[in-house]
Amino acid sequence: MRRRRFLQNLISGSTAPWMLGCGRGSRKPLASRQGRVIVLAFDGMDPLLLDRLMKSNAAPHFVDLAGRGAFQSMATSDPPQTPVAFSNIISGAEAGAHQIFDFFHRDPRPDGRSAIRIYFSTSDVRSTGAARSLSLGKWRIPISGGEAPQLLRQGSAFWQPLVEQGAAAKVFYLPSNYPVQGATGPGDLQSISGMGTPDLRGSLGEFTFVTPQAPLRGRQVTGGKLVYANLWGESHRAELELEGSDNFLLDPDAVEGPLPRLKTPFVVTRDPERDLVKIEIGARLLLLKLGEWSDWVPIDLPTEVPGSA
Repeated sequence: MRRRRFLQNLISGSTAPWMLGCGRGSRKPLASRQGRVIVLAFDGMDPLLLDRLMKSNAAPHFVDLAGRGAFQSMATSDPPQTPVAFSNIISGAEAGAHQIFDFFHRDPRPDGRSAIRIYFSTSDVRSTGAARSLSLGKWRIPISGGEAPQLLRQGSAFWQPLVEQGAAAKVFYLPSNYPVQGATGPGDLQSISGMGTPDLRGSLGEFTFVTPQAPLRGRQVTGGKLVYANLWGESHRAELELEGSDNFLLDPDAVEGPLPRLKTPFVVTRDPERDLVKIEIGARLLLLKLGEWSDWVPIDLPTEVPGSA
């Protein structure tokens, strides 16, 4: 499907549950029409496996949805990888247009770095101009310029013509969209980036798993690290630290070795009589039952610069 036809179908649909089932509508502003188009994307879903599950009634909600609309296979991207496929969906074009060809791209001639620099294909940290900073002893306080993340996917996004036509578009957790691409027009856009959003360290996310089954000194594993904590002693209590990014306010020339990590302490206390733990981090206190998850918890990472965090 060509980009223009893709965008026409997407803009004109009002109540069809499937994007390809949308037809051309009236020329009234989208904000004045009834109904919505909802697109759910399941990354990596196998259509053949889903078809078998539907035929065996193991996926009844998909059966119901297909019965009220349509169910058919579509060709994927080339190569069939998440950043490429979702860039196709966002732009309505192929990789030759949006310039996302893989999970990773490479810079063969990085200035002052290794022979080849590998970076995530959809975004990278690029220079925004000459950096200006204020030196205070071992501290280097950024004032302006420097570097900032940039979206490398090229072309307009499908929500741009929607907003131009006065529609409200909500795009949540969509891969290949960091930093979030905005839109201009009388409509409204709300968006949260998904896969490809870096963590505080600039990586694609790293977990910290606290467990008494970890080695005493912990262990780095694929995707994160294991941290040892013994909650079966007399106090049933462990004092730990949560690490963030490198301390970016320190002058690298004033520090021997690599920059130290920003850290914040937290305490885990186990109830010896019930399946319950207490977690204290900063001024916040959490009580969790076995198998329970907390809400998102904001944390402070002290930099040691007076008045900063």
